[in-house]
Amino acid sequence: MIAVAVGVGVVAYFMSTTGTGQQQGVTASTKESSPGQSILVDWKHVHGIGIDPTTIYAGTHGALYKSSGGSGWTVVGDDRSDLMGFLVHPYDGKILYSSGHPPQGGNLGFRKSIDGGLTWQTLSTVLSPPADFHAMAISAANPNILYGYDSGGRGLFRTEDGGNTWKPVNSPDDTIISLAAHPKDERVVFAGTSSGIYRSDDQGFKWSQLSEFKGFPVTALAFGREGMLYAYVASQGGGIVRSNDDGRSWITVGGDLGSETIFNIAVDPINQDSLYASGALKLQSGETAQSLYRSTNGGQSWFLIATNSKSHPAIASEPSKRATTLADITITDINGRTFSFGDFTSKILILQLTAPNCPSCAAQNSELTRLATKYTPDQVSFVSISIDPTLNDSDLKEWAKKYGITWTVARDNVGLAFALGIRTSSTVFVMDESRTSGFRHDGVVSSEVMQEEVEQLVG
Repeated sequence: MIAVAVGVGVVAYFMSTTGTGQQQGVTASTKESSPGQSILVDWKHVHGIGIDPTTIYAGTHGALYKSSGGSGWTVVGDDRSDLMGFLVHPYDGKILYSSGHPPQGGNLGFRKSIDGGLTWQTLSTVLSPPADFHAMAISAANPNILYGYDSGGRGLFRTEDGGNTWKPVNSPDDTIISLAAHPKDERVVFAGTSSGIYRSDDQGFKWSQLSEFKGFPVTALAFGREGMLYAYVASQGGGIVRSNDDGRSWITVGGDLGSETIFNIAVDPINQDSLYASGALKLQSGETAQSLYRSTNGGQSWFLIATNSKSHPAIASEPSKRATTLADITITDINGRTFSFGDFTSKILILQLTAPNCPSCAAQNSELTRLATKYTPDQVSFVSISIDPTLNDSDLKEWAKKYGITWTVARDNVGLAFALGIRTSSTVFVMDESRTSGFRHDGVVSSEVMQEEVEQLVG
């Protein structure tokens, strides 16, 4: 069962404030026509995903889209090319790469943008006629090394100067569908093909097929910065798999995506348990939904964050049960109790989204516990949500005990951070009784400032 990000029904966000800045409204909308505020996105095929890490890019058939921290999807620039093999530089989110096709037809060769996709420059045609790389990879160990596989059957190519010049290298004896370069060893590259996974330890001159997944298409490959390798295997019992030993052994990570076929995986450069995947799902109506998903626990579970189809089963089923306001959202706390934000009847709700072990978060915890002594639960309720997917309920119980936190604590397993556009390791919301208006603080905020805001909202 695929979960739906709370941003599907609730696109809720507070504008940032500093100090006792102006009170800000919370937008809650299910209007699918609202630009930048709907899970429905008017894109065609998604050919590549890139993470900034504060921005998600989707290279599609006809445009580049981006979303910053869950704030909605917008089209970048005026280029309407088909962005095949789309990549983001591993250390500079403004540098993007693509191949593909211009609107008038033909091939693009290899292109680069240095301004986040606003403008593009062709660095090399690679071939004549120009190459059309449907699969590309960049080495985090040496970002000057990139690989591209030409869809016209003209082979695999490598550049060692950032894409200005390319040389052919050997290719596995099969059609390459996906590529992934090792993040710590610039010599190692993996290829997903129509009959399994191949590995090269010499930058593509020699290849050996892995024993796992022989005979099955591998349509997506991606490395995390620390070396975790993810793959999508199009077979019964396959799905999303991962290896932490360079492909020697694999485990299935679960995360049922139903009959969805995944074509791209991207791993957050900061946290390799945070994944994004794009796929295609054939619907009963005959249309194909092109969708984007996120996992915060290494692929064990996924939630839908964007799709081009109103008929996607994750949003078309049981619409009356979908959250339409923050108060409707249900989540499970660290003691196994399921609650909704609407369960709190206090005049004020203070919501903390935090990476519990971050250095500045300890100071924020102290400010919150100090504030909590000034109010009764019927006056002000407190909730802390962990946005760190590496911490389990037991970890959070120890964390709460350490800081004297006696209020509700839960893990973010519903995509709340994405929907609220969280970009920092500690964000605090001070909300009025409607849960649709209040103050937002990115970073540490003092108990005195929060107390002033509580009094203002109670007013």
